[in-house]
Amino acid sequence: MAFERLIRFEDEKGEVVYGNLVKETPTKEIEGSVVEIVNGSIEKGFSKATQKTTVKKVNPSFPN
Repeated sequence: MAFERLIRFEDEKGEVVYGNLVKETPTKEIEGSVVEIVNGSIEKGFSKATQKTTVKKVNPSFPN
């Protein structure tokens, strides 16, 4: 799956998910923006979901 800009973040429900920023967005403006959800992991790859969600908090750390 191709994506523009992969981010890992906490959504409004408190779940940590991956998302695709479809346009260039300044870092300070990512929180509060609506992004496409992507399912999967770095190890197994990603696929687009049909849902979108709001970024509550950007989470730059990745699991080991």
